[in-house]
Amino acid sequence: APETQSRRKPQRIFGPPGLREILGHFDAAYDYGLLKQPYPVEIIEVKDEFEILPGLKANTISTPHTAESLAIRLESSEGASLVFTSDTGFSPAVARFAGGCDLFITECSFIREKPVIQHLELSEAMEMFRIAEPKRAMLTHFYPEWDNSDFTALTKGQAPCEILEAVDGLGIMIGNES
Repeated sequence: APETQSRRKPQRIFGPPGLREILGHFDAAYDYGLLKQPYPVEIIEVKDEFEILPGLKANTISTPHTAESLAIRLESSEGASLVFTSDTGFSPAVARFAGGCDLFITECSFIREKPVIQHLELSEAMEMFRIAEPKRAMLTHFYPEWDNSDFTALTKGQAPCEILEAVDGLGIMIGNES
């Protein structure tokens, strides 16, 4: 992109073991030059605990989607915590991994009667929130069946915390909020 041509700061891309190979396959599909940028591109394959930045620790756990799929827990040195999992099937282990976090963000592709096990429907996402007991939760990755639904009506009273709907441009604070 033209906006990145003057960038000199390294771009650090964190992902699961095998990320470099996956990006290589994408790149080779049309010779995009994804890793040939005017700035350094660092591919950092992670598993378990690592530090993203000074004062920002991360942990990962596998999710039931693909062999490479991970959920990530970010914790600041001040104690704020966020857990994010994109594509995942129902997993009590992932919910326990998110236990007590400030914000738990997970996909919720389907409202009900999902046709696949590798994604969540609303009742499963709510059960994961009940297990995790986060301070707040957010649903994202909505398939078209959500387009004309009433998010508030569907989620109200379904979990032990506030449930947010991920929408374009949403900004939120986590941690030591006043």
